[in-house]
Amino acid sequence: MENKRVVLVLGVQRSGTNALHRSLALDPWVAGFNEDGDNEFYHKYRLREPSSFLPVIGKFPGIVLLKPIMDIIKRDLSELYAKFPGCEVKTAWTYRDPVNVFYSRVKRWPQADWTEPESFSAKWNEINRKGLEQANQTPQDFAIVSYDDMTVDYATFRGVSRFLGIQGVWLFRADSRSGYRHLATEVQEQIMEQTREVREALDAAGETAYKLAGTFLIRAQCHWRLKQRTLAWKALDEGYRRHPQMREILRHKILLLVDMGLFQQARQEGRGLLDDADTRPDDYVAIAEALRRGDQLEQAAEVLEEAWLRYPDSDK
Repeated sequence: MENKRVVLVLGVQRSGTNALHRSLALDPWVAGFNEDGDNEFYHKYRLREPSSFLPVIGKFPGIVLLKPIMDIIKRDLSELYAKFPGCEVKTAWTYRDPVNVFYSRVKRWPQADWTEPESFSAKWNEINRKGLEQANQTPQDFAIVSYDDMTVDYATFRGVSRFLGIQGVWLFRADSRSGYRHLATEVQEQIMEQTREVREALDAAGETAYKLAGTFLIRAQCHWRLKQRTLAWKALDEGYRRHPQMREILRHKILLLVDMGLFQQARQEGRGLLDDADTRPDDYVAIAEALRRGDQLEQAAEVLEEAWLRYPDSDK
């Protein structure tokens, strides 16, 4: 069982855990097992004892993906993780606008517990605080992600997928926001006020992933493919402002400028890259290739000539 990889999708019920689980499970290297009344992993929608499912995990060569959200309602997360001795466990914790969670929950289970705004808010806070505490303890293995962001931003989903080491398929659709269409305004305001502190903490924790340099590249690439060049530029510009040491972001800025036909600006940005003390032959080649693709052959040749003079022994 040593080094077996397990990914858990967790969060409050009706917070997009199903959509995230389905999206991640489409990676052919992932064996996904959603919560179930009775299978090799679950009994009455709760995880079985480790002696029952650990041998099953051992049969799969790739990642085993589970969604044991019933196990976190009344138990600490430490009890859940204790069920996976010897496994490498990563977690994606998704959260959703509590007004829409409340409406979705009451509509689905009108006779269930915490169907009044006050009791719901208390339970929503309690469960999500567990996720926040775990994220503080093991940030390298625990990602908090907004369901609302994933429904409108492919890059957010790709960011959490990369964190988990999974190549999933984005299956999200826009949230209907039914809570805001059907609940009384005073109920909406009550829930938002009673969950404000935890919501802000979740947003701040989710922002940590956004601040990673690689996330800016993902966002820019997504916008670029959709021909949204202005949005791609904004993502790269913000990424480079926050992470000036990330040379790959600057490379992408130059490529985008060439794609937009702004060759003079591309040359200026490229100059900043080439004047850096850490410049490599690859940097010259990348800029020259970008200029060549933009039919700026003379400028491309000048860049390559400078590279040859600076790195005469390079095989690039």
